[in-house]
Amino acid sequence: MFIALPKGLILFYTVYGNTEKAAQAICEGLKEGGVEAECRDMRKVKPEELAMYDILVFGSPTHMESIPNDVKTFMKRLRKQDVKGKRGAAFDTRYEDAKVGALNVLEDRMRELGITILRSGLPVLLPSWAAEGPLKEGELTKCKEFGRILAQAVKA
Repeated sequence: MFIALPKGLILFYTVYGNTEKAAQAICEGLKEGGVEAECRDMRKVKPEELAMYDILVFGSPTHMESIPNDVKTFMKRLRKQDVKGKRGAAFDTRYEDAKVGALNVLEDRMRELGITILRSGLPVLLPSWAAEGPLKEGELTKCKEFGRILAQAVKA
């Protein structure tokens, strides 16, 4: 008997590549957890493609305690799609000393679209002096574990 694996899509926006690295690590964790997953730059995804996925994970760098304009534009385009009832999560990249990141905005936008948040978002940290990175030591391991946890939640 064939049982289809849940399908997940990690959508990210990146400037220096750090958010993409985090997205790929989350994708690895999802796969290890038994989810058929892929990782794509949201600038290269058509909103209608999201219909085929069970779980949507959004990732963005933090820009002035919010999300960059390109991410805002993509999320607005999703209003025309039926993503209600999809499950998802979010992550951001931010300086280690930043109290607020892009997470709150991403999760608010997801809720507005009718996406059920599976788990509180993941802040992925950069040293406070390194806008271009690299990510702090241990952050990619944390991302991979986040992916495994999401896989368990989506399969439950």
